[in-house]
Formats: sequence, structure tokens, C-alpha cells
Amino acid sequence: MDGYSLTEKMRGARRRFRLSATEQALFYELVAICNSEGWQDTFRCSNMELCYALGGIDVKTLIRARLKLINAKLIYYKSAKSKKDVGMYSFDDNFISGIIPPQTPVKTPPQTPVKTPNLIKTKIETKSKKERGKEKFLPPSILEVKNYFMDEKSITAEEAQYRASQFYDFYDSKNWMVGKNKMSNWKSAATRSLAWEDKRKKAYTHPAASYKPDYTQKIDERF
Repeated sequence: MDGYSLTEKMRGARRRFRLSATEQALFYELVAICNSEGWQDTFRCSNMELCYALGGIDVKTLIRARLKLINAKLIYYKSAKSKKDVGMYSFDDNFISGIIPPQTPVKTPPQTPVKTPNLIKTKIETKSKKERGKEKFLPPSILEVKNYFMDEKSITAEEAQYRASQFYDFYDSKNWMVGKNKMSNWKSAATRSLAWEDKRKKAYTHPAASYKPDYTQKIDERF
């Protein structure tokens, strides 16, 4: 499985199934995510992350596009078991019957203990003390995020609730990781999220730009 073979598969299916631009964009976004994950047989991605990547489409549109790709046998999908979990995707035909190829365990040779000089040992102990002194990151609640958004911007409570839910669901699905590192300051990330949303709104010139999201919509990650 690689990007070239998946692209050829899409070319053969888009006319036969009359796939829309949104459906094709969803397919190529999933290919890009699979590539970033090292072409694993399965990978996870939340509805909220995909909605952001596709220009702010709503969840219902995403679900319809995903179902069309599934019917075209371009992707395979398994919904999450709970709201806190996210769905699983695959391009592998074996995923249909729930058969996932077993991963070959990597045998690591036993390591011989190495005597460490006292100087290095002292540096390691000092570093460990500094790390223990750091405060442990505690994820915020949706209410804390909502109140922070309302303090930072003059927006309604409904819009603040909607943005807070998006922000919370996105980072909660990633276990509050920023890249490969654990988040250290959620308020900084929230400020960047507000700035990104404002920039996206200004740059969005699609004919349907007059669309306003329903801030009271409750997004269910199980679909």
C-alpha cells in the first residue's frame, strides 16, 4: 500500500461512483494521515480533526462523504465504542472482516549494564530532580475553555461553547499531545486556535462562505 496505488484506485472509482469534490478531498486527507503514520494497516482520526482539515464542513456532511467512500470500497471504517474514543480507518481489505495482520514482534537483545562515571551520574540525578520539580500538566474542563474563550474574545456563550467543544474534543482525542510532546500550557494552544479560526474565516472565499455553523450542535464521535 502506497500513495501512488491509492491515487490510481481513486481515479478508477471517482467516475464509476460519481464522487463529489468533498468525498475526494476526504479520501486524499485520509491518505495523507496514513502516510504521516508510516502507512500503518489501521489509523485513527476524529471527526473534528477531519472537519477542520476539509475547510470547516459539518459532521453530517463528513459522515455522508465517508459512507460514499465506504460503498465505493475505497476506505474501511470502524466507529468508536464511546464518545471519548475516535473511529478507526483502513485501506486494507482485511479490515472488512475485522482481521488485522499480526505485527511481528521485534526481539531486542539483552543489554549489558554499563558502569556510569560518577560525573555523568551526578548530572542525571540533577536532571531528574529538576524534572520532578516541574508541575504536572492537568487538562482543562470544557467549562474552563469556554470561559477563557469568552474572556479573550467578545463572542456569544453559544459560540464559545461550540469552539470550546471543538478545541477540547480535538486535543482530548490526541491525549493532549502537541506533536510528540505533552502539552504544557493549554491557554496558549487555545489562543492559537482562536487566531487560526479568525484567519480561516477571513481567507475563506468559497461561494458558500455565508454558512454559519450551528453552535448548539452536539457532536457525537461515535458516528
